[in-house]
Amino acid sequence: VSRFAAAFSGRAWSTGLSTEFETHLHLQIDENLRAGMTEREARRAALDKLGTPALGVEAYRERMSWPWLDTLVRDVRYGLRSLGRTPSFALIAILTLALGIGANTAMFSVIYAALLRPLPFPKPDELLVLRERGMMTDPVAESPVSPRNFLDWQATNKSFASMAAFRQQSWNLGVTDGRSRPERIHGTICSYTLFPTLGVRPLIGRNFTAGEDKKGGPFVALISYDFWQTRYGGDAGVTHRTVRLDGQDYSIIGVMPPGFTYPANDTVVWTPLLESVSTEGRGNHQLYAVARLRSGATRERAQAEMNLIAKNILSSEPNALSARTIGLHPLAEYVRKDSRVMLLTLLAAVACL
Repeated sequence: VSRFAAAFSGRAWSTGLSTEFETHLHLQIDENLRAGMTEREARRAALDKLGTPALGVEAYRERMSWPWLDTLVRDVRYGLRSLGRTPSFALIAILTLALGIGANTAMFSVIYAALLRPLPFPKPDELLVLRERGMMTDPVAESPVSPRNFLDWQATNKSFASMAAFRQQSWNLGVTDGRSRPERIHGTICSYTLFPTLGVRPLIGRNFTAGEDKKGGPFVALISYDFWQTRYGGDAGVTHRTVRLDGQDYSIIGVMPPGFTYPANDTVVWTPLLESVSTEGRGNHQLYAVARLRSGATRERAQAEMNLIAKNILSSEPNALSARTIGLHPLAEYVRKDSRVMLLTLLAAVACL
């Protein structure tokens, strides 16, 4: 405590030490004079023995305080005095520091949320995005997945515990209460395996079933938590109500947890996939596929197996517009790839500031 306090004691500390050293110096001089020395010789001998008071004070300060803290306090005091003499420069310096600190803090918060924070799914490292590769002349060009190919991948693979497909969709939200106005909303049509693959369960109600995710299946929908609150007032009986999309009434079977909007931030509704897409032929490339690795499986093994499945599809249908190989990407990298370069560039800019 005394070492810490010494850094803030200012001149009182130095004055007290200097007085004490001067007292010892004069006592030694008096002793030397009594020994028969001249005044000049007595002072020189005393200084040789005790040292100069100024050096003694500094040596004692270093032993009885933290020099680095003492230096820091002195520098801060000097800086404040300098700023006080030039208020315009002080104002510019303060504003620059505030801008720099604020920009860096805000930018790092965005970087953490967008690039560093783990995905909000259980075991996110097991999740992979699947893309068709090499359909045209470019062997590495990747494309979305056709529904027919997705169904074959899902049925024949052994490396994945679960596989799902989805596509973003927009609807005209119809009026059901006679008071609201129609509006355009964004959502997703997805296979019934999407939420089990991601490891997410509805907060209220249930997930889609295989019987609902097929041609001729019932019109059902899941809604987001925010949509439930704003459109239905958080009604606990919302699973007995409907939502009208493009003139068709969909029975609401559940509400997703707060904050869940995958695959886009503006997603408010999810409906079954196979009810609304064609599985005839392999040329309708419109879906995004995501899969979770089976326990013990590796990405390399899954890659080899999916390439073999693609090869078998082309062998059986040589004229099909289908992939020669399959691209597998970690979901975390894939959802962040478009923003990574821009965000890192902005981070470098504010770091320079």
